[in-house]
Amino acid sequence: MVEVSSPGFGVPTSRGQPVRWLVLAVMFWLGLAQTLSWMTFSGNPDIFRSYYRVPKHSSEMIEDWLLNAGPITYLPMAPLVAALTTRIDRVWSTVLAGAALTAAGNIIRLLPCGMAMSEPTSITVLAVGQALNGFAGPMNAVTPPIIAAIWFPPGERTLATSIVFSIQAAGPALGFVL
Repeated sequence: MVEVSSPGFGVPTSRGQPVRWLVLAVMFWLGLAQTLSWMTFSGNPDIFRSYYRVPKHSSEMIEDWLLNAGPITYLPMAPLVAALTTRIDRVWSTVLAGAALTAAGNIIRLLPCGMAMSEPTSITVLAVGQALNGFAGPMNAVTPPIIAAIWFPPGERTLATSIVFSIQAAGPALGFVL
């Protein structure tokens, strides 16, 4: 249970402040960025092979592994995130760490596109980027209800939480359209 009354960085003095919608928008975009990152490898295998210069004979196994790297790295991070978010003064640090890991993972995944790398090196770099995105997953998935409890009055918490969670569910669908 999060201690809502404990002092800490970013805790509003009153829960009805208009800035709460900006906070919600930031959480919305963090969730969207993290979930769209998964679409890189599953939307169209031909585009994946071409973009990352992966030979056709090895692309299916590599694509499957890259899709599963995130959930594999999600699991060991979940208990740590659960422990970190029990205190309000650690919630923003957790959100920022999730944003940084998502950004770092996406930047690292760009490296094989701009640099000449061998296939094994390219795949390793992609896997590291995907793992960083996976480490960010629990940080982006656990914090929205806590942020809602901190920033929103009781009558708006369900709406705030559902807005953020809906984009995390709709992000992959949006990725297929894009």
